[in-house]
Amino acid sequence: MLVTLILASHTTADAAKKTKAFKSEARTATAVDRVINAEILAAEGKLAPKTSDEDFLRRVTFDIAGTVPTPSQVTLFALDPDEKKRTKLIDRLLESDAYATNWARYWRDVIFSKATNARVRGVQGTFETWMTEQLKENAAWDEIATGLITATGDIRYDGETALIFAQEGQPSEIAAEVSRIFLGIQMQCANCHDHPTDSWNREQFHQLAAFFPRVGVRPVREENNVRSFEIVSVNQDSRNRRPFAQNPERVFNFLDRNRDGKINKAEASRNQNFARLFERIIEFGDKNKDGALTLEELRAAADEFARRVDRKSRDRGRVRREAVNLLACAARRAVRPQRPSEEDTLEARARGYIGRKTRVSLFEGGRRRGAARR
Repeated sequence: MLVTLILASHTTADAAKKTKAFKSEARTATAVDRVINAEILAAEGKLAPKTSDEDFLRRVTFDIAGTVPTPSQVTLFALDPDEKKRTKLIDRLLESDAYATNWARYWRDVIFSKATNARVRGVQGTFETWMTEQLKENAAWDEIATGLITATGDIRYDGETALIFAQEGQPSEIAAEVSRIFLGIQMQCANCHDHPTDSWNREQFHQLAAFFPRVGVRPVREENNVRSFEIVSVNQDSRNRRPFAQNPERVFNFLDRNRDGKINKAEASRNQNFARLFERIIEFGDKNKDGALTLEELRAAADEFARRVDRKSRDRGRVRREAVNLLACAARRAVRPQRPSEEDTLEARARGYIGRKTRVSLFEGGRRRGAARR
């Protein structure tokens, strides 16, 4: 008798929860329908009649599972007298493996559609597997977004590293993609200029991009000579920068391409990180005003930069090392294999867009669903 009462109480509680959830979903659906209907009527349109069971089954199955129903499924659904069969159909599809597989492919297209790194083709499967598991486990969207934005680890095993690796760890590229994917806002043009018709200006873009400089892509090689890359936090892996801080001459080995003992603007522009720093220090670091920095001028500029950054600090050596390490970050990125050309940068793409008047696609979620995710 006690067991029966306990089971009955749990069943009643579960039923109450489901009823409450159903009412909440119904209110949401009603609110959405109200907004859509208002827009249609405001445009002097005419509301279409309720779709047939056959059309509803085909649309929902295609949208959620990425497939079309079989003829027998269409017949059975049309003959089902249950008034809640449409709601139940959606629940069944969301619990199916086909839903997780289909939408993992959709998000794969979204993440990789604007990749600046050609090597990402090799990790698409890793991301798809990870995303499929997230959807199967009904992970919250804030957890999925956090995982993608803050990911670290080996790209071969950690699928959540896909977003950062696809943009090569570049802060401006990551910021543009985070805004597009998670905020639904196209603000990459503000990386270079204030657009006359956009709400977001250049300062706001770089405020967003300021969240991402302390992440990087590092090549790794295992004992069996297998090469890969890993996403690392610069804060947690400062040992990477010490060799350059102890030996600033290595900066020239990477950036002085013509081996004339100077770094000019053209050489600095090959690396986005160093190019920004070059513009800041050339004003006071170029002693002979020839538009280039020698090694001695760079050392002096690093000292001056340190004094300007932290005039109140007593540990000048620490601040100087940090300033030199900024140059080291640029030098380390220059040796990575298959580095994208200058034409692959966001600024270059923006210039090409303005010059060629390229049309912008309205489908920002990757390729069109249906054909793309198969």
